[in-house]
Amino acid sequence: MRDISEHGRRGFRDDLIALRDQTAHDQRYDRVAEYAFIVKQLLSGKSPITFDGAYYTLKCLKLTPAPAPGRTAKMFTSGSSTASLAAAKAIGATVVGYPRPPAEQTEMEIAGGSRGVRVGVIARNSSAAA
Repeated sequence: MRDISEHGRRGFRDDLIALRDQTAHDQRYDRVAEYAFIVKQLLSGKSPITFDGAYYTLKCLKLTPAPAPGRTAKMFTSGSSTASLAAAKAIGATVVGYPRPPAEQTEMEIAGGSRGVRVGVIARNSSAAA
């Protein structure tokens, strides 16, 4: 189980080390936006798809069985950085992030689309222990 104090805003640094992923922070959001674009294309039913991007190259990729007509996926991203907000906007995702005081919000956070809030819950076996 992960402890928020250990992994909170660090972007799960230990996971990136284990995966040997040295991609810079902002480029990870570029990569997730590209990946989400591919997933949306596959789920649209317009396949096969061919794609040549900065991170992924696909030739005649399709889902089998094909997705049901009219079904879509709601996408979510996590983070409050400028790069994460830009990626969310590019793919039409709901941003889930730590709340900030209004004076500290960026223009993109204020004007941006759908938002969710990440919260921590402390639970114990009794209210006295909590």
